[in-house]
Formats: sequence, C-alpha cells, structure tokens
Amino acid sequence: MAAFKHHIETRPLTIPDESDVRSELISYIVELYERDFRLVLMMWTQMDEYYREENSSPARFRESLLGGQASAVRFLLERAARRGEVDPDKLTGMVMAIPGAFLAYISATQAPIGIRAAVEEVIDTILLPLVATKKYLRSLGM
Repeated sequence: MAAFKHHIETRPLTIPDESDVRSELISYIVELYERDFRLVLMMWTQMDEYYREENSSPARFRESLLGGQASAVRFLLERAARRGEVDPDKLTGMVMAIPGAFLAYISATQAPIGIRAAVEEVIDTILLPLVATKKYLRSLGM
C-alpha cells in the first residue's frame, strides 16, 4: 500500500481543464495509460495473495489508496454535468467505470493499438452517447 501511495504522490496525473468533457477525458485517459497503467494493472493482478490475506479486493485496495477522494473520471464527468455537457442522472458507478474497464481490457489483452484513437473511439461511441446531453452531442456533430 505504501509503495502505491508513494507512486501516486510522486507522479501525479494532470486533471485537464479544457472546458470540454470529450477533450478532458481523452487527455486524462491517454496520459494515465501512457504513464503507468500497465504497470499498475500488472501489480494489482499479482496481489492475489494479499487480497486473500487481508480479505480485500482490487476495489477495496483502490478505495484505500484514494482515501475517499473521487476518481478523476468521476471528477471530470461531474464537472461536465455542472457545465451542462453531461446528464448527472446518468452518472452511475458502472458508467463511470467504463474508462477503467477499457484500459484493463487493453492492458490484459496486450492488444497493439494506437491508444489515442482507441480512447477516442470508446469516448465517442460508448461513453458520451450514454451520458452526454443532446445539446452537447449536437455541438460535436454526433
């Protein structure tokens, strides 16, 4: 736990503020992936014995790391809701888990991809159609 906390504290990610949820999500997720997502995922999956001994799980471990702070994706989507780009009623835990699930899938399968194009596709075809307001989608030409 201490090693993960140190890693997060010494290599913080940028939470973009571009006044556009699409751009912000793409920037954040690409940075997260490029910085160290594969390393973190590998370490989490190798911690099976820790989870058993501590009666824990990856979700509980993540919650302990964040110390009650909202995830960056939640922060970005909630900020977008305040700007009117996203419907706050559609921001369920499952929907907000989509970017992380996508990165876990890519990392687990080690699929050779252009990460920016893949993130754009997931944001444009899955996440935004689920949460964005019609007005915001029209502004993007969707």
